[in-house]
Amino acid sequence: MPAGDPYRRPFYIGAAIVIILLLGILFVSAESEKFVTFNLHLLGWSAMALVVAAVVAAQVLSILVGSWELKRIYTVEVTDRKLIQRRAGSVVAEIPLDTITSLQEGRGWLVAKGGKPETTVAIPREISDFSLLRGELTAYGTVAQLKPRRPKPQPLSWPDSSVP
Repeated sequence: MPAGDPYRRPFYIGAAIVIILLLGILFVSAESEKFVTFNLHLLGWSAMALVVAAVVAAQVLSILVGSWELKRIYTVEVTDRKLIQRRAGSVVAEIPLDTITSLQEGRGWLVAKGGKPETTVAIPREISDFSLLRGELTAYGTVAQLKPRRPKPQPLSWPDSSVP
């Protein structure tokens, strides 16, 4: 895992762009004598759309930062014939290796399920020695690929009538 937050720089660049654009809109609207009312309304709506887009982008970046933080603080290790997931020194999940029922890989994670009661351990691909850990776990089960997400049907899509 990278030591620094990989999303900090895109956030600052995006924030700077939004601030510059909003200041530009403010400057243009201050010179309102040269514009008709329609153009002022267009500038106002543009500024509102820009603010909404910035808020949505900030929310997406905050979700990505939260996911990165989660991946960074979790550690996964194989010891004493157990798969152990830890966070800040305490054990979060533990699965005996001989009770692993499924291994699934996809979307940046290797997910191991097993134990009684059934426990799930999600291992991010970004951790160090991921390939070694994956190799150790494949001795206890085959790794299945997660099914890709089905695309959502489009509301205005029509079946192809040329197919018999």
